[in-house]
Amino acid sequence: MSATGCRPPRSIGSWRNSAAAPAWSRPAPRKPATAATPAARGADPMAIRAPLFPLPNVLLYPSAILPIHVFETRYVHLVEDLLARGEDRLVLGLLRDGWEDDYFGSPPVHPVAGLAQVLHFGEKLDGRYNILVQGIGRVQILRQTGRGVPYRLVEVEPLAEREPPPPQAEALRRALRDGLIDFADGSLMVQADAPLGYLADVLLVALPTPIEEKQELFAILDQRLRAEKVLQLLERAVRDRRSWSAAPMPIAAGWN
Repeated sequence: MSATGCRPPRSIGSWRNSAAAPAWSRPAPRKPATAATPAARGADPMAIRAPLFPLPNVLLYPSAILPIHVFETRYVHLVEDLLARGEDRLVLGLLRDGWEDDYFGSPPVHPVAGLAQVLHFGEKLDGRYNILVQGIGRVQILRQTGRGVPYRLVEVEPLAEREPPPPQAEALRRALRDGLIDFADGSLMVQADAPLGYLADVLLVALPTPIEEKQELFAILDQRLRAEKVLQLLERAVRDRRSWSAAPMPIAAGWN
């Protein structure tokens, strides 16, 4: 399996149905979709069961659109089972450090993951699939369930984000929007009314921050706290950029 990393598009708020590059859709009410399998009796009533699609270097943020090339046999089975059941939900979880040692087994994933809706199934002639998924929201992985399939099934619980009071949210939203535009040197268009949590996520994707650090911020449900931490990362990235540009260029050795 492989996925193109979520990079910020040129226009935040546009919807691009393309398997060539990830994009972001503007947050909006979604069309009804086939729900994932309800959790077993006796489990948390809010929990749902869905297949787990672990990735080593990608997070799926709410509203982000991500193309995934599916070629491993176990994940080809996962896609075929979704099609057979008429379902379109799966969980994208980030693999923890050290996943290489047990990749073909069941390496651990971070407990806060992204719930995805499959927008498009595209089968290739060699039996592989190209699928296009969109982030629905953050979920907490409660437990691994199910037997008899080559991939993992997990029970997950939807996580609700906490919004700050409107005046505080507006100030942070302006700071994030301005930061996004400045960091992209004015080449990124951001809609004026983009929500706070959405802007924090898009800026986090754009920053050159290690994926494990991004996962820590991804798991923060308090939008104020997440936005403030993303702005701190932006300040660090800007300082690094200035120090790189101020560093003297090395003089190449020559021959007489």
